[in-house]
Amino acid sequence: MFDLEELLTVLREENARDICVIKMPPEVNLTNHMVIASAISLRHLRAIISSVNYIVRFPPLTSSIYKNRFSS
Repeated sequence: MFDLEELLTVLREENARDICVIKMPPEVNLTNHMVIASAISLRHLRAIISSVNYIVRFPPLTSSIYKNRFSS
């Protein structure tokens, strides 16, 4: 899917609060990490969701493609 660092970059760029990364035990076969973050308002939450959905739908070819998304 995408790299944990890419997700954290998106969350930091969207100013998500209280970002927490939890490494899952090996018995959990679904995922390696669980990421929890909070937002300051519903509008802020929707902006974060939109950005995360963007990188899920359009996976970056390089880690810098997200930064170039808004430069055009």
